Amino acid sequence: MEANPNAGIIQSSPKASGMDTLYARCQQFATRVYGPLFTAGLH
Repeated sequence: MEANPNAGIIQSSPKASGMDTLYARCQQFATRVYGPLFTAGLH
């Protein structure tokens, strides 16, 4: 951001890991499958 002051806020995508419940594992799977598309801006 110092090199390009017009960049604004830079935010990384969150990723869940190490979950135990079935619901949390489903969320983790969905994040792994759809996360790259969402991060690329195809939402």
